[in-house]
Amino acid sequence: MWVRARMLGDASEAVLFDQIRPQDVKQGSVGDCWLMAAIAVVAGHPELIKKLFNTNHLTEDGKYVVSMYDAGTHSWTPLVIDEFIPCKLQNGKPVPLFAKPMGEELWAVLLEKAFGKFVYSWGKLEGGDAWYAFQVMTGFKTCVAYTMRKNKWKKKTLKEDWAHGKTENARGRKINYKCFNYDYEQSGQDVNELFEELHRLGTKDYLMSCSWEGANAEAKAKGIVVWHAYSLLEVIEEVRDDGTPQRLMQVRNPWGYHEWKGDWGDSSELWRQNPQLHERLKPKMAGGNDGKAFMSLEDWGISFNALTVCPTIGSHVPVAPATGEGTAEDEAPEGTSRQFIDSDDEADGPKTWIQW
Repeated sequence: MWVRARMLGDASEAVLFDQIRPQDVKQGSVGDCWLMAAIAVVAGHPELIKKLFNTNHLTEDGKYVVSMYDAGTHSWTPLVIDEFIPCKLQNGKPVPLFAKPMGEELWAVLLEKAFGKFVYSWGKLEGGDAWYAFQVMTGFKTCVAYTMRKNKWKKKTLKEDWAHGKTENARGRKINYKCFNYDYEQSGQDVNELFEELHRLGTKDYLMSCSWEGANAEAKAKGIVVWHAYSLLEVIEEVRDDGTPQRLMQVRNPWGYHEWKGDWGDSSELWRQNPQLHERLKPKMAGGNDGKAFMSLEDWGISFNALTVCPTIGSHVPVAPATGEGTAEDEAPEGTSRQFIDSDDEADGPKTWIQW
């Protein structure tokens, strides 16, 4: 059934934006972890999220204009969406099939819907690359990725014109690494050199997402989901209470649960042994599951082998039009109005028909 988003909770308390935070993003039953992880990272820059919408509050008619960057045309595209979200009944209550709202705040649910419309269906969000999500939300021209090969992190740069001029651009197909053209660097760096580079960049001015591509029994045993995109929220140079240097990475699973369970995770004894460090970083201890967790650089380096880095400096996010009047809604190409969502991936739920 289709339910107006503000009716999923207390309609009198519903808002478009409250505190825009990574924990507002929670993945549903379509395999768009690449998108949800990217949205959670951008949520660390609330001004970028707000500029995508034409308003800062819920509208009376429940319609919004969301602007998204189309690399195929080198232009921003305004999309008109409404608040109706596909739901299933669970214990007699409607529950969204896809992104879940955090409390009464609706921006993340509506942003995922806008992405679904941008690529013509939720089905086409199944499997993708965080690069593309970052580009659509920021309008960046190039970005950098790192891939670990033989314990060396090798850099590759997305070519600026990867989609321009193609007859079938990104909007009409699934987005993954096969869609992109890269310039590769032959030399590599170890994980400590990579950390120093990322620490210089800082997460204040750069968006970062990471994943492990392939099998990794050791990481999986400690809570890492392979072939699954995570937000990289912080790159931290710290010291333990005894003065020992400590490098930490904070990652977030876009599911909003199923966290890292090793050293420096929420339940790690290391926090109790370092109360001063705990006070500075304020991790959530056991029972505060929100998908976020700290981990040491060493553990991060053997749990992830792919990294995406996108600048926010130089992003040209427009202020969306004030209303949807006079804005042509994009129509899905023939044959795509009905999409089948189907996957064996752990992140996905049962097969579901979606009528756009």
